[in-house]
Amino acid sequence: MERRTLQRQTINYPVWVICIDAKKDLDDQCIAYALDISESGMLIESPTVIGGQTIKILASASEKRIIEIVGSIVYTDHSVEGKFKAGIRFIGSDHENLFFTEKLVEASRLLDADRQQVVNTIVS
Repeated sequence: MERRTLQRQTINYPVWVICIDAKKDLDDQCIAYALDISESGMLIESPTVIGGQTIKILASASEKRIIEIVGSIVYTDHSVEGKFKAGIRFIGSDHENLFFTEKLVEASRLLDADRQQVVNTIVS
């Protein structure tokens, strides 16, 4: 069932996921891929289970700086490919959520353009 009220934007961008337990201790961490994002949350996919009371997501933005957002898990699923998906709801302010979303979408678009340029160079 669709829970998001804001439109999703499809991205495929690597992010660092830090899982924090209820005692605010590091529980686990991994590299995952952000599959889609809206101003209220994102869907990520990872080779390991993502769990924890709180999730911190870090990513490299287009200005060569690290952006981050905090969220909580609202959905998990194990895919047939052996990967794990998690729906994350952002728990930052509206301004923080919008800033993170805009910067991650921008970085994803730039990465897609770079990938396409490499493909075009190889093909020609």
